Formats: sequence, structure tokens, C-alpha cells
Amino acid sequence: MKIMITGAGGFLGSRLCEYFGTESDYEVIQTHRGQPNISDREELLHFMDKNKPEYLIHCAAISNLSSCEADPDGSYQVNVKDSLHLAEASVKCGTKMIFCSSDQVYLKNGIQTPHKESEELMPPHHYGKQKKEAEEWMTNHAKDTVCLRLSWMYDFEKKYQSEHDQLYTLLQNAMKNKEVLSFSVNDIRSITYVREIVTNIEKTFKLPGGIYNFGSENQFTTYDLVGRMLDIMNVEHNMIRKDEKTFSDEARNLGMSLEKIRKYGIELQDTIVGFQQGYMRYVNQ
Repeated sequence: MKIMITGAGGFLGSRLCEYFGTESDYEVIQTHRGQPNISDREELLHFMDKNKPEYLIHCAAISNLSSCEADPDGSYQVNVKDSLHLAEASVKCGTKMIFCSSDQVYLKNGIQTPHKESEELMPPHHYGKQKKEAEEWMTNHAKDTVCLRLSWMYDFEKKYQSEHDQLYTLLQNAMKNKEVLSFSVNDIRSITYVREIVTNIEKTFKLPGGIYNFGSENQFTTYDLVGRMLDIMNVEHNMIRKDEKTFSDEARNLGMSLEKIRKYGIELQDTIVGFQQGYMRYVNQ
């Protein structure tokens, strides 16, 4: 079967390409750097009609909040318009589309318990608004599309030197340089080992169209969570300190419930278990 992956040079896309590239059941079609030009409907449709992928995982996005705020029109083109072009082409070509959305859609909706897909959304930033708009269009016009709300992800090493640091590599660098990092005590997030996403995403191909949370469950504040990660690594806590100011006016909770996707037999490890298993695999490889 052919599987098309957009954003093949990005954090998630590159790892999906590597994973499916080792699976004999799949032929991977990588798209990145304007090949094809997703902004051109006709070029995209011609490309997909020619290659005829059974599945499309759409990872390409401008996900940096600051970049989206600085250039909302540019990010809108990528995060909304290009995504809709892909959804339209998928419908016409009979391709099952998996759209990578974000937990950022839950920001500022006032709910402090693990979020569910049915909640009312009111994201304050352009990125969250753009993901929300793309989700809504797909659920109304490309109803077979599976929208996965992903969380903050990390890996245990960089695939490319140009990759931005994420949680584990930040901790690595801080230990190496003897720096102290601050983490909020007013912030709860689903934080996910990227391998959990990569090795489970194939299971989402058979889901009915709709919106699904797809990130590790977590009940701890970011500060407490990092402390538990350091315990697993046998590292003293003196390299982290409590940030009691950030989100002190309104605690942030981006934790997600996996109740809906669990009904389809899909299970992701919670953040601590995922980190523990991933770390032990990493240090013993």
C-alpha cells in the first residue's frame, strides 16, 4: 500500500517516514519543500491522482506560536488552506487522510480536567484557531478524515542537527552545561514520546472520520513531571526550580483524555510510563 506523508523533513514526519520505510507492506511517498506545491490545487490533485496513495498523513504545519502570531496570513495558508487542499484531493482520489491537529485548540476554554473532544473551543492564538478551523471544515466536508489532536512530543535524540530542542534534549543540554531550568507548577500538559505516536498511528487508519485526542495522558504539573523524569534518570533535582509565576493568574491544563480512542482499542502509554520505557530502551541500545 502507498502512504503519503507531508512534512517529511519535520520532527514527526521524518520519523514516520523512517518507520514506514522499514515496513514491507508500505511504499512511502515523501512530500516536503514544495514538492508537490500543496498550495496549487491542480498540481496537488495531479500528483495524488498519479501516485494514488491509500493513506495520507498530513504532518506539515507552521506550529511555532510566535511565528503564527508574527505572520498570521502565512501560517493560515499552510495550516488551513493547504490542509483543505489536501482534504479535497483526498476525497477526489479516495485516499484516507490523517490530519495532525493540536492540543492547542483547548487553550483558554476554562476546563481544568483532562480535555475531551466534545468540548467547546475558544483558542486565543492564531495557531489554535487555524487548527480548529481546519478540523471543522474536514468534519463537515471531508467526513472520512481522521483528525488527531497531538500533544507536545519529544525524542531521546535529534534526528537532524537542525531540529529544535524538545524536552529531553533540553534536559540533556542543561545537565551538560550545568544549567538550571525552570518549570511551571501551574501547568499540566500531555507530553508524549514520539515513538508512541509513530508506532500507533497505523491503527488510526481504520478509524471512522472524526476528531480524536492522540497524546499521552498526564496528571502532573510540568515541574513535578520533570522531577519524576529526573528520578528515572537518577539525576538530582537541583538542576530544576519551581516557576510559580507563569500561569499563576489562570492555571493551564492541556491534559487530554483518551477515553474516545480507547473504545477503538488504541492505547498510548501515559507520560511517565512512556518516558520510563523509552529511556531504558535508549540507554540500553
